Order: sequence, then C-alpha cells, then structure tokens
Amino acid sequence: MSLEWFKENFLGDYTYSQINVELQKKTIPNELIFLPYITGVNAPDYHADANGVFYGIKMKHDKFDLTLAIMEGVVHLLKKNMMCLEEIGVKAEMIISTGGGARSELWSQMKSDITAYIVAIPENEEAACLGAAMIGAVSEGLFASYEDAVQQCVVIKQKFIPRHPDRYQKKHKLFNRLFDQILPVYDYDAGNEILLKTGE
Repeated sequence: MSLEWFKENFLGDYTYSQINVELQKKTIPNELIFLPYITGVNAPDYHADANGVFYGIKMKHDKFDLTLAIMEGVVHLLKKNMMCLEEIGVKAEMIISTGGGARSELWSQMKSDITAYIVAIPENEEAACLGAAMIGAVSEGLFASYEDAVQQCVVIKQKFIPRHPDRYQKKHKLFNRLFDQILPVYDYDAGNEILLKTGE
C-alpha cells in the first residue's frame, strides 16, 4: 500500500520495472528509514493515530532513495511481526510471497535478507482464489487434508535465500527504536491537534 501510494503521487509515469532498474543503482541497505504507517498501526501495536515517517533525509537523496526506504520499511514491519509470532512460539518455515510485490526480485531478496527467512514465490499469483478453491475441495473430500491440498496444488517457482542478514540488523533496531520514540508524538498529536496546528 505504501509503495503504491508513493508511486501514484510522486513517480509519475514510471512503471514498476523502470523503478526496479533505478533502485538497482542504489546502495542497499538504504540510509533512510521509513515507518510505513500511512493508515495507522495494526496488530500487534495498534495505534489508529500513527502516520508514516521518513527519517534521515538529506540533500543528496532523491525519489528513488525514498522508494527504496519504503520497500525496506515495509519489510522491517514484516520482520517485527514475524518476531512477535516467534515470541509466542509460532515459527514459520518460510514466507510465501504473492501479489505485485512478489514480481520484484529486488524486493523478494530484501524480504529474505531482512527477515532471515526463505521467501518463496508460487507459480499461481492468484493465491486467494487458489486458497478458497482448496478449502472447498477439502470440504468436499477431494483432498484428504489441507496439507494434502497444498502439496498437490501449490507449486513454488522461485526461492530467495538470506544472503546478507547481518547488514540489516542495526537498521532493524533503529526502525524499532524510531517507532518507540515517536509513539508519544503520535499520542500528543492526537490529543492536541488544535494546539499543534495553531502553534499556541
């Protein structure tokens, strides 16, 4: 959602393929940090009044640095959620990535490096439709179980293995720290909007 918003408002007629070409020229990981909360914060932190934040912008940065920061920020949030699951004993074997973002090898490798999980791209991009069909097939007895349905219906066409997980460790800590530090600002803004806007 964050990337789509930025593309529509700031990248003009660039296609996603053209954007990926420009991003390949950039240093990864990016110097910038983006908190991808343009629609508030969902589970597990929940904060309806949160908003998106770019941190670390300098004169040398351009729109593609911001784009890369958005992509990284989305994945840092994914890692944060994955770590929350691990803390309660839920450990995934891999991340299965679908949708438009899964078409970007750059982003898929970034997901693998930041989360330290294997990222798998299925052959069938219509994951929701396939999942619904498999649920129906299991209920009708066409498959013995959901595991059986997955084994027979889901074909993985590409996998991304973590190559540089260490290079993102400090940045992920900064991502979390920035969020923790800005929470009081979100609260202040939500409770004192008139004062903030008028400068009183």
